[in-house]
Amino acid sequence: MNNMSDIIEKAREYLENVTPFKGDCGTLCDSLCCKKRDENGKNKSDSFGMWLFPGEDKLFENNVKFKVTQADGNNSYPFLLCGYSGENHDFCKREERPLFCRFFPYFPVVKNIGGKFKVKIIVHPTALRMCPIITSKLNLRITSDFSRAVKKAVYTMINDDKLRKYLTETGEYLESMSEFAQKIL
Repeated sequence: MNNMSDIIEKAREYLENVTPFKGDCGTLCDSLCCKKRDENGKNKSDSFGMWLFPGEDKLFENNVKFKVTQADGNNSYPFLLCGYSGENHDFCKREERPLFCRFFPYFPVVKNIGGKFKVKIIVHPTALRMCPIITSKLNLRITSDFSRAVKKAVYTMINDDKLRKYLTETGEYLESMSEFAQKIL
């Protein structure tokens, strides 16, 4: 597995059939994280999107339901617009989700400790205000199946220098943002 697209596909496969807790986590919140919101936090039905990992844009090139674009932020990595064909949100099949969606409401942080890479799973800062897995009093815990799948995906991805750099830098940034957000919330 030396091609970045193959590595991304393998990582996506690990996360294909698992969610952070038993069952479809989107049923808790009507898939809130998958919908664009207006300035008042209400869902909108037009296009919404998600940042892509390096090389992941190749997986969406010929899919008319999505549009890969460049956007400011995220070190100019591609941004995936979902629902681009004008269809309603329901067309977005779980198996088509990009990696950010598969990791959410968590994100893996990669650290080089003594020459070995370690993976830590943190709460994505945007989940602190929107995801019932994180915000509810239900005391939902991340499943070991999800945690293992995330780690397998990430250990596959860190074999590629560009993906490892992206995971390390993005994870560090999100970890610092998450720590800050938790202090002020």
